[in-house]
Amino acid sequence: MAKTATKTSALPTTGRRKTRPPRSVSYSYLDTYNQPSSGVSVTKDTALTWSAFYCAVNIISEAVASLPLKVYKRVEKHGREAKTHVADHPVDRLVRLSPNHEQTPTRWKEYATGCMCIMGNAYNEIVRDRNDIPMALMPLHPERIEVKRDEDTREVQYVYSSDARPPVVLSPKDVLHFPLFGDDLVGKSPVTIFRETIGLGIASERFAGAFIGNGSAPSGALVHPEHLEDAGRDQLIAQLEKRHRGPNNAGRVLVLEDGMTWQKIGVDAKDAQFLEQRTFQVLEVARMFRIPAHMLAENSNATFSNIEHQSIEFLKNTLMPYLIRFEEEINRKLLPQTGEFYAKFNVDALLRADIKTRNEAFAIGRQWGWWSANDVREKMDEDPLPPDVGDIYLSPVSMIPAEKAGDIAEKTLQNPKNGEEKPKNGGEKEEKASADKAIRRLFRDATGRLLAKETACLDRILKRNKPSPDTDAEIRAFYKDFEADVRETLGPSWEEHAGISGKTADLSVAASRYVSQQRNAVLEVFRSGERPELERLLVIWRQCRAEIVAQEYMEAYVPVGQ
Repeated sequence: MAKTATKTSALPTTGRRKTRPPRSVSYSYLDTYNQPSSGVSVTKDTALTWSAFYCAVNIISEAVASLPLKVYKRVEKHGREAKTHVADHPVDRLVRLSPNHEQTPTRWKEYATGCMCIMGNAYNEIVRDRNDIPMALMPLHPERIEVKRDEDTREVQYVYSSDARPPVVLSPKDVLHFPLFGDDLVGKSPVTIFRETIGLGIASERFAGAFIGNGSAPSGALVHPEHLEDAGRDQLIAQLEKRHRGPNNAGRVLVLEDGMTWQKIGVDAKDAQFLEQRTFQVLEVARMFRIPAHMLAENSNATFSNIEHQSIEFLKNTLMPYLIRFEEEINRKLLPQTGEFYAKFNVDALLRADIKTRNEAFAIGRQWGWWSANDVREKMDEDPLPPDVGDIYLSPVSMIPAEKAGDIAEKTLQNPKNGEEKPKNGGEKEEKASADKAIRRLFRDATGRLLAKETACLDRILKRNKPSPDTDAEIRAFYKDFEADVRETLGPSWEEHAGISGKTADLSVAASRYVSQQRNAVLEVFRSGERPELERLLVIWRQCRAEIVAQEYMEAYVPVGQ
């Protein structure tokens, strides 16, 4: 090692780490290859002229660029590992706000992903300050990068060349390198690997242009009974091209003179399966980049039912490998290796379903207790509710740990509610308790439907207005019409209870009392001008008001214990 330390490099370095280019094995971004069998020269520029290839690269690049990339910190919350976004972290500012003075985060991610798709590699120089804190991520063109491995030290070197300055050797810690599948140093270019496929696609498009421009394939020949001199033959060809060449002249009548005859030869475009060949080439690109065919406008085998699943596969099979390459390289080169901080893409935007499905998912998560109201509002990009209301997690009362089910059942039998004795098989009290439970459930469900309609209307009024006499009038008008809904919704439960209990009660009085109580509570809170208080009231109604009202109806009919 001492021997190699005495050598000096002929190339300048970044000043951060001394590296040397002698005795190294180099790898370029694009291997040398022979011309494909189609006879078309395939380079990154000519490949992009093929519409299917360009669309595939554009779709992947824009999809990756549209996903938010943030830096998170691992924290402990409620005894479990959780994460929190650290917006003030210097790396978060780079990947989320401004990677450099020339590019936005979207353009930066789009350019890097495009380089991977076309050339198999993407490079960025990490510009650091004197405290080694990353300050900028400057893109490096893959064609100007040569990756070397020193045969003595086995260290990787990135030699960057440009027209404006001599070659510079960059240390690996100062380069973000995103390679596709390849060898141990660089990724293989898809243009190189699929040169035959790309060449055939380009040739097919050029053939299509020539096919149309030249008046389609020759379907026959003109046969003259005499020998034509060169001048006569050239004049005949010129007249034919003038009258019949090009798409605008297709199908025009051919006039024959001097005993000329028409002899059919060749095949038409359908017989040559020309359109089928072009469709197959689009599928080849879809296979090349693992993109669902419908995203390249190839819908011959697609249905509305499987397109949704193909979109999920697009994230899983197409985008995820690119996203992981970004995350792992950023975590390795820009963040401390303690594991406390990490970068991650948010892919929820690509998985977002229609509004009905999303609301159903939110309702399930809310009811079963793994989401709070503020968790749901955050996913819907809405402002949070006050913590004492929005951070409450619900739990279904019927859900208990399995190992405690026997103990709870035993305690219930030993301590019957409402002065009831321990139920006996065939006893009247057991039947009455069962009937009361069923009626209570009917009242609770009916009241729940009323509250859903009521709170939805009040939410709209709350968002639209501030406290005023006009708002008071609007609330009163709503409850005036709402009383009829109360009678109609509670009617079946009311009649069912009357039939079981053998007693009657005035439904109109109960409905009027309910409307009066609800209206007065809303007006009192609304007139106070405290918007959070009204929001809190509506949340409480949604959570437990139905059970309270159901109990009141039961007591209005038959006193508890009677």
